[in-house]
Amino acid sequence: MRHLPLKKTYAQKYRPEWENMDEFKGWLKSASGDTSKAFCTYCSTEILAKLFDIKKHAETKKHKQKVEFKTGPMERIQVLDDIEKDIITCLQCAAQALLELGKEKSSQKQAETNTSQFLRTLSQVESKLSDQINYLTQVSTGQPHEGSGYASQKVLQMAWHRLEHVRSWVNELDRLKASHLASANRTSTGIPNGSMTSSGTST
Repeated sequence: MRHLPLKKTYAQKYRPEWENMDEFKGWLKSASGDTSKAFCTYCSTEILAKLFDIKKHAETKKHKQKVEFKTGPMERIQVLDDIEKDIITCLQCAAQALLELGKEKSSQKQAETNTSQFLRTLSQVESKLSDQINYLTQVSTGQPHEGSGYASQKVLQMAWHRLEHVRSWVNELDRLKASHLASANRTSTGIPNGSMTSSGTST
């Protein structure tokens, strides 16, 4: 009986392009001297150079904890950066809306557009800010939270400082929002700025 030759087993080789994939970016490298293995720089662990094995490693508890340790605090700082940018957008929209309403021949449509964007962005700021306050409160009081054992004190102090700065901006935005809504109401009802006397003339 004639025997067929055995097929050679193909060993998957590490592919450098994997390093650019979002799920592997920042921690996946090739293993030194072995093209059949990958290396996790966060866990200092070698992995078979197969996508299945690499993805399986990425889902392990140890790896997720390492990722939180490496990226968690700085991601929180990035969120605060985004909040500050949103606040700048709010201030610009509020200023444009108030400037438009202050014109002798103002455009109601333009003012409403700026107002809508202002209120929408402000709502996003308040939501993001609330999340940050809750997270930092949990960290400072020692309550359980994701990554609580890994947040550095220095980064948290920076976050608290920036958070207080952002909160002061939100307070100013609340004041501008109240002022703007009052102006918009007076404009929509045809009442000029200033109080009305009993005879119907403005003061």
